[in-house]
Amino acid sequence: EVSIPIMQHIFMAMTFSFYGLGRRWGILYCSIFTVTMCLALINRGSNFMVLNSQYDNHTISILIIGINFIAIAASHYYFYTVLYGTLNEKKVLNEELQLTVKSKTDFLSTMSHELRTPLNSVIGMSNVLLNDKPNKEQKESLDVLKFSAESLLSLINNILDFNKIDSGKIELESIPFDISTLIRNACAGFGAKAGEKRLNYHVQIDTQIGKQQVIGDPTRLVQIIFNLVSNAIKFTQKGMVEVRAIVRRKNQEGIVIRFSVRDTGMGISPEKQKIIFEP
Repeated sequence: EVSIPIMQHIFMAMTFSFYGLGRRWGILYCSIFTVTMCLALINRGSNFMVLNSQYDNHTISILIIGINFIAIAASHYYFYTVLYGTLNEKKVLNEELQLTVKSKTDFLSTMSHELRTPLNSVIGMSNVLLNDKPNKEQKESLDVLKFSAESLLSLINNILDFNKIDSGKIELESIPFDISTLIRNACAGFGAKAGEKRLNYHVQIDTQIGKQQVIGDPTRLVQIIFNLVSNAIKFTQKGMVEVRAIVRRKNQEGIVIRFSVRDTGMGISPEKQKIIFEP
């Protein structure tokens, strides 16, 4: 009869052979062990195993127990070596990660300070040229130049927001600004690029907006408009690109404006649409 201790013995040996020896050596050990147990079960003269008449049951039992004891001891040694090695490696990686994060923060901070100086010079020169009574076309170009430089400076001043985004602590601003002027200035810089590709480029702002002052985050709004219009022109080879701002609702409580960027480009495939908002 096969007793429960024998079945436990088989299960323990097989488990610890894979657990400590790995797949290849575990299969070899299990094969040898299984054959040995099958031979022992065929010979019913004992409760454990008999391989050959010249060996007694006690000797065979001690031999098998010794082999399994060595296997189990080696398995535990291997397991704890890997475990503590993994823990130490994790500790080292965490330390390296903290240094990397600190280096990233220091880099962004240093870069933002270094870029402020030339941008402030551009803005300053723009103001000087604007005060020098330029003609109408020059004034429009300088206004766009100044607006773009100020927008870039604003982005650089807030470049550490990326760290806040990583930690989920980004906060939107709530400051007053002229929505119509912001849209026109944000879109004006793309006219030349669209002209190079011979695209019909239109910016349509609802007349209900007028000189409407709103409270919001102009920097993030400009970021969104820049990205959408830039991609629209980039991926449109012929046809048109249209930017629209339409009032959906306006009352004493506030104003709802729908922004849209429409183009005749290739569009985004359904497969890509599922992943475009991934990091």
